[in-house]
Amino acid sequence: MIYNQKLVQDTVRMINDLKQKALQNNIVFETVLFMKTWPVEIAKIHKQLQTITSKKANWDFYLYKNFSDKVVTEADLVKVLNSIKYRNITFIFPISGIPVDKAIELSDNVQIVKISEINILKNLDKNYMDFLEHYQNESANVISITVLSEPNNDSYSYCDAVNLATMIISLLNFCLKDINSSFILNRYEFLSPFENNKFTNYIIKSPFVIENKVMKVNKLEFVPSYIGQIPYYDNSEFKFSEEVDIKLLKILYKLYSVKEKGTKAQTLFGIIKILSDSIIEKDKDSQFLKLISTFDSLLTCEEDRRPKTVQIAFNTLFILNQDVTEKTQMRQIVDDISLGYSLRSEIIHDGKSISYLSIPKVNDKDLYARLFQIIKRVILSLLKDPQFETIKTFHELFNLIDEQIFLKRECLHI
Repeated sequence: MIYNQKLVQDTVRMINDLKQKALQNNIVFETVLFMKTWPVEIAKIHKQLQTITSKKANWDFYLYKNFSDKVVTEADLVKVLNSIKYRNITFIFPISGIPVDKAIELSDNVQIVKISEINILKNLDKNYMDFLEHYQNESANVISITVLSEPNNDSYSYCDAVNLATMIISLLNFCLKDINSSFILNRYEFLSPFENNKFTNYIIKSPFVIENKVMKVNKLEFVPSYIGQIPYYDNSEFKFSEEVDIKLLKILYKLYSVKEKGTKAQTLFGIIKILSDSIIEKDKDSQFLKLISTFDSLLTCEEDRRPKTVQIAFNTLFILNQDVTEKTQMRQIVDDISLGYSLRSEIIHDGKSISYLSIPKVNDKDLYARLFQIIKRVILSLLKDPQFETIKTFHELFNLIDEQIFLKRECLHI
């Protein structure tokens, strides 16, 4: 393999400089103290190595194994880089929710499919085979994520895959066409019957992996714990394509895959995760509070001195361009936001439960659904509406809103 020579030279210099610092401070190269003392320098070396190879690896393992006791040369580094063997590994994440009608291809390496449709050789012991058959019999979905990984880095690859699978679940819940807070039958969440031996409350989300066209136990050491409860779905009663907006799901996944750090899009996808948590939440009070928190996070600004409900209502109407719609629709949005915050106040400050609130004529199920649809429309407008395309951060968004307020006041003055 031919690598960029200047990058190799710079990386060799960085490694040797750091080794020299450690020697001068009597700190052994591969110790915890070494990593705690120079985390920034180590991170820069990792970034350089990833830039050289265009791949991820367990760089600490290779650095400490090969370079702890000698000065590094360019030939040494190239030899180590060439020794790293990569292969495709597929993490299988069982999830709840209505089974897909057919496989949903989100990208070349990511899909949602019924686990019963994965027809390959299986190398599983009886316990794991029993769990697999349980999932198959109940037509459980799985998120299948294939990554290029090297064996010493599989645990990091797994963590990256978990993050992506978590986001996909959030998108699935966000794209549900019908939201009912009291009983959301079609909610999506991880199903996993496996726990770590030592950390019993850490649930393993991908009990199976596929490698070399063989399904086997995730090589990280886990043991069976409990069977996840999978609701039975009569295929004649529920259809995935009728419950989930598949077109929207694919659009959002594409936007998520190209988002940049610190941008408006990253914030919006973070809000989508909170909305998904709200859907999954079993406690009705917590479910409602998580939903309301997304309005605070998305539609309020610290510099704005107006009451929160005024900020949220005004910013919502501005983003949804509600000034061109019927006044009754505007009034409904404002009333729902005001009512939502009244309920929030009674739950938080008065210690009441949403099932026994004093506000009359409130159907909390319908209110939850309406508020969910409002914040969903806001998010989709900010992600897809051309008028917000050039807006990269929420600071820019609030500046735009302030400018429009100023212009309207000027017009009224004239």
